[in-house]
Amino acid sequence: MIREWRENDIGQVTSILCEHEGSSSERKTVDLENVYEHFKEMENNELYASFVYEIDTQIAGFISVVFYRSVLQKKGKALVNELAVRDDEEGAEIGRKLLDHVIKEAIRREMDQIEVGVIKENFQAIQFYKSSGISMEHFLLGREFG
Repeated sequence: MIREWRENDIGQVTSILCEHEGSSSERKTVDLENVYEHFKEMENNELYASFVYEIDTQIAGFISVVFYRSVLQKKGKALVNELAVRDDEEGAEIGRKLLDHVIKEAIRREMDQIEVGVIKENFQAIQFYKSSGISMEHFLLGREFG
């Protein structure tokens, strides 16, 4: 079952994100307090939506998206921030179901396009998104502060 994430999901979501924290060249440390802080900032802001895939009270996957307007778009874009599935549930189509759910939400919100940011060396994720119909490629640069 897919539903919006709730505060009591933060521990399980953080665990899933920790499973994937070393899977790219962009090394990030997932911190429970930071996830909780972001949850509080995002929970009542209509620009953000986060969903979990739940199986028998256990969180098996997580997706987070931001919806934004751009003067170059007729309506706006949905940008997937995170998509992670518990390692023992990979291959169960949970990631695809979560992505499809977010696409439907973007259409419901009248967005024109969906985008995902992927580390260029993460070939598995790139193949997944392309097989899901997300195939336009753009070049995005980034810079971290502090």
